[in-house]
Amino acid sequence: MTFETAKKAIDFGIQHSNETEEMCFSFYGGEPLLEIGLIRQCVSYIKEQMGQRKYKYTMTTNGTLLTPATVEFLSDNNFSIFISLDGPKEEHDVNRKFRTGKGSFDTIMKNISHIKEHNYEFWKNLGFMITLNPKVDLKKVTEFFDHTDILPHQLI
Repeated sequence: MTFETAKKAIDFGIQHSNETEEMCFSFYGGEPLLEIGLIRQCVSYIKEQMGQRKYKYTMTTNGTLLTPATVEFLSDNNFSIFISLDGPKEEHDVNRKFRTGKGSFDTIMKNISHIKEHNYEFWKNLGFMITLNPKVDLKKVTEFFDHTDILPHQLI
């Protein structure tokens, strides 16, 4: 998406939400952090356009691109982040792979650990999106989220 297209979508949303007490701008689909430059432009534009109106940001991400600089930006702009994490490594990596075929679990957990260590306030508000398939071992998934200290306990 170009910035011009994004601006049109933002303008449309703002123009059609005059009675909304607080607007929510959500970034999701594909992997939004592949377009972090565009997201930065959008956030700047939204701030200009919203003035004193209340608004917030949310993002659903696969968690693999949560670099320190990106986390700082998201934290500074009060994003609510939801990370797709389907349970322990053996469950998650079945469907969540890089183009190389390698599972993404280890990268995500490393990123979450770094966030916990360097930005605890942001970390404790992370949410998780779990996609379950019929073959998943639900007990393993539940135990993983209940007993993994690296994760805050907010599931969606």
